[in-house]
Amino acid sequence: LDGSLVQHSPLGGLIQWKSFSGLRRGTLLKVRLKYSSYLGFDKIASETDEIGVLPEETMSKMITGVDSIKKCFFSSIDGSPLDTSLVDVNIPLVIPGVTPSSEQHEVYIIVDTSGSTCMSVRDYDGIGNMTFLDTSKLLLDGILEVLPKHIEALRKKKMINQRPIKVHLWQFNSKMTKEAEFSLKESLPLSLSILQARVKKLTSGGGTNYDDWAHELRVNVSSNPSNLHSVLLVTDGGATSREYFFDEIESIASHPNLGFFQVDCLGYGPWLDPSCVSHLAQVTGGEAIMVESLAGEQIRIKVLGMMARSILRAASSISMEINNASVLATRLLNNDHGKQPPGVSSDGINSSFSVSVYPGQHVRMLLLHSSWQTPIVTIGSILLSVNSEVGDSLSDDGEWVDLANAFISTSLLAKLSNKRALQAMKHLPMLEPAYFAAGSVNHPIETALERHSATLHTSI
Repeated sequence: LDGSLVQHSPLGGLIQWKSFSGLRRGTLLKVRLKYSSYLGFDKIASETDEIGVLPEETMSKMITGVDSIKKCFFSSIDGSPLDTSLVDVNIPLVIPGVTPSSEQHEVYIIVDTSGSTCMSVRDYDGIGNMTFLDTSKLLLDGILEVLPKHIEALRKKKMINQRPIKVHLWQFNSKMTKEAEFSLKESLPLSLSILQARVKKLTSGGGTNYDDWAHELRVNVSSNPSNLHSVLLVTDGGATSREYFFDEIESIASHPNLGFFQVDCLGYGPWLDPSCVSHLAQVTGGEAIMVESLAGEQIRIKVLGMMARSILRAASSISMEINNASVLATRLLNNDHGKQPPGVSSDGINSSFSVSVYPGQHVRMLLLHSSWQTPIVTIGSILLSVNSEVGDSLSDDGEWVDLANAFISTSLLAKLSNKRALQAMKHLPMLEPAYFAAGSVNHPIETALERHSATLHTSI
């Protein structure tokens, strides 16, 4: 792959590549995980006691792209020119001025012990022949060994509250079994020896019953919906009855009093159903990673990082304030692409807009503002100005083709190849509901009239 065609996000987590000859029918990409970074929060997945806040230079890169259509249309009130701006914001995991939630955290570790987990694994690290379940047990044992230290560090940094954290260990095959439950209390030594002992005793056998653990999870969450529920699923299979399984998961996610609910998935092995674990992570706002083997230090770091991100997201739902602009649309990018978009609220005319986000999300907003004013984004104690100086770095998450090179002889396509037309085609998907899956773009009712005008003039 030509290195000049590869783009790296300033905050990590995103790689894009392009082809000069246009779209391809398909791309097969095989990646071996070498390093994990969560927006400057690498230390949460290391064995250090200290966890630092993001440096100032990282904060300045939170706005990763701006693309503005100057004088898109004119105000119907005073005739002043109005701009529309696509703004990409990368939300760090650690934000100064954000107070953690006071609700209790509950962490669920759900392990697949079905018969297929007794298959042998390739020897990657010179540890000899092992089964998939053996590698799962080694992974979980390593995570549980260092998890208390990281939770204590989070408490010291006041990133999470001081209440005990409930840790649940469940295993499932033909049926679900609750192996252990442990509370990490601030007044006691942080030890998970009980959970580690139960992990070591896990054995393979039986089928793969997702329905049983999903039902029990719904019961548990419903009994304390306001708690902050973070789930890690380790599996080599998929749901037998997908419709029933996802009905259970969606009923949890739609609970009216739900505090927080996220499922991160670690899938492995030849029997894995990638679409099942990917959809599970997508509908709950989590992440799904699929690997050949669970062996190795880098996988442990990656999974510990996922758990840390979930706990931090649960602790701090953030209100991003938008001043000097109206919010026409919001959606999520990158790993969160297609998930429920950030909510938007406003107190009324000429007031600021609030956009609800979680740490670690990459958010795209379409703003409408006066050509004479610069929109201001406030996150916690951080003030960010939206200006066009970073416009060239706007993430291109669609399938755009350089029409000028490919079809210059075709009159219609030649018209579409000019800079203004290509720019408009970047903005239109945020304005027209038909471009993305239903529910993946938020169009606030408060700005319906402005959005209609912006859609009309952008189309023209």
